[in-house]
Amino acid sequence: MIDNYKYRIDPRETVRLFRPVLKELKIRQKTDHLPVFLASHDQLAFLNLDECSIQFGVGDINADGLFFAKYTKGRLLRIFIILNKRLYDGEDKSMKELLKIAGVHEFVHSLALIFVAAISKREDMPSTLIQRLNKKIMDMWDQNLLDLYNALSGKPEYKQKDYTDSHFRLGYEGQTCDYEVLFLYFLFSRDLFEEYFDEAKQNEFNVLYTTGRKDDATRLMLDTLTTAADDKDVPYNTAKNQLFEWANVYFKRPN
Repeated sequence: MIDNYKYRIDPRETVRLFRPVLKELKIRQKTDHLPVFLASHDQLAFLNLDECSIQFGVGDINADGLFFAKYTKGRLLRIFIILNKRLYDGEDKSMKELLKIAGVHEFVHSLALIFVAAISKREDMPSTLIQRLNKKIMDMWDQNLLDLYNALSGKPEYKQKDYTDSHFRLGYEGQTCDYEVLFLYFLFSRDLFEEYFDEAKQNEFNVLYTTGRKDDATRLMLDTLTTAADDKDVPYNTAKNQLFEWANVYFKRPN
């Protein structure tokens, strides 16, 4: 049974429920995007948001990313995420990471609106909310994205910004987990890492560590991290910082 409250305050649960939506948006793919309806995801049925959809697309826009939302005449809530086509032009690693960061950034904005919709009666949701949302976060400009990328990549002269909790928070959604944490979890979560650092590798790590081969154990973990970060287009420094949040679980002896 789904805890109807946990999904709002536990980032691991939020990611578990909504990562399939993010995957279906196919933000790393330049063409052939279809609307993603929350109603098509059985794990989200408890939210009763059958009228909500997210449309992702790529366009020739002045910003790196656009996010906006509107109600249709039939009171359907439509969310739109648009990324600049130039983000798809480069084959180098940094451009792919910029693309991933921009897409996840806009997706977390959509989650903030979904959180509001999930606790509001649709007829009671103020139309001013949509206006406020569109005014507040309509676009992400080039320098903002570059600064955010540099911060996530660990360059010391850049401070982390533009993904803080206050940047995403609308003020109507009630209690939720910190959006900054949620942004980082969607970039690189423990569950994502364990797609690579699976049970077999965890057992291998434990054997190495408990038999005194700690350097080999650490190398195994970090080599796996490098592969995962590269495959998922996540800045290595961000992936490493995320790993350090839960790495202690792998040092525990099995029961």
